[in-house]
Amino acid sequence: MTAPSCYQHPDVIAAAKCGGCLQPICAGCAVFEGGLDRCQPCVARYWRARKIRTGVFVAVGVVLLAAGGVYLAGGMGSGGGTKEEGGFDYGRKAVLVAKLKGELAKEPCNRTKVVEYLQTLLSAEDWRGTIRDADDFIARCGKFPQLRSFTWSAHTKLSEFDLAVRDATELIDSAPRNAGYWVWRAMAHESRGALDEALKDFEQAFSLQPDRFQIANQLASAYERQKQPCEAYSVLLEHVRMNPAMAGQPDMEARLLNLLDQGKCMGKQSKRKAP
Repeated sequence: MTAPSCYQHPDVIAAAKCGGCLQPICAGCAVFEGGLDRCQPCVARYWRARKIRTGVFVAVGVVLLAAGGVYLAGGMGSGGGTKEEGGFDYGRKAVLVAKLKGELAKEPCNRTKVVEYLQTLLSAEDWRGTIRDADDFIARCGKFPQLRSFTWSAHTKLSEFDLAVRDATELIDSAPRNAGYWVWRAMAHESRGALDEALKDFEQAFSLQPDRFQIANQLASAYERQKQPCEAYSVLLEHVRMNPAMAGQPDMEARLLNLLDQGKCMGKQSKRKAP
């Protein structure tokens, strides 16, 4: 059976199942909270429910209102209102960002909390804050490769592909058999125009998981962009061999025949027949 992929990162193999929504999640998304691995949205729901049960959420709201709404209106201090000191507007996520930042101030090297915090920044699209605070945590507390999944996403969003390559390399070094990390580096290489390097990484990902269609498709497409249709054909043929459920599917058969026709692949035409 093919290993499921993370529902938030389709090219990364799931490492756990979320204890809240039961969806598959990768190591970069998993936060151990309340005795279970959870995705960030379920962590937020877990804390909301816990606060409601204990009445803390109401108390926090009263304090904020008594302070004249300074937090939400303002940008006051390091945990500031809707805006942080850098001017980023977190909107509805401002309370959660401030809460997590406060918890990290008390436990500055708490890995569970920093993962939850960076997931929140990333979901709020604070790309610069994600990178800054991940780098600060690593400088303060030592290497933590898992955080590079967040900085990779942020650098990619900012079109800083050389830095995304660096992040993916650290992830690969920490888990060389995770095919998804090779795909991430390949995508960053491709975005910066380093097509040969991208092709090598796609090939490595495929060697690790030839039964994953996303990976086979990305490698075949990379070969096609390099004007190598016969190599693309061989990849998809190997994928079908490893994943028999794909055999006979009209879209796959049509693509295989199209690649054969493009490349006039000698010795391979006899292996496929028109459906």
